[in-house]
Amino acid sequence: KMMNVRIPEDIKLASFYDSAMLDLSTPAITTLKFDAAELGREAFKLLYEMIEERTVKEKTLLGYDIVLKESTK
Repeated sequence: KMMNVRIPEDIKLASFYDSAMLDLSTPAITTLKFDAAELGREAFKLLYEMIEERTVKEKTLLGYDIVLKESTK
């Protein structure tokens, strides 16, 4: 607001992590919603496999949802 930037008219804003605090902002921030525990488990498994010098997949895709809110509409 101090820089006279209007969201979403001048710039769109999104967050990688969904937090209830982002709903309190004006405007509400678009977020990426995912299972953080699943992300942690997958990261651990990959790290363990690397430490054991095993072959790991180049990419691991997990489920997520994009929660569109006022900051990108």
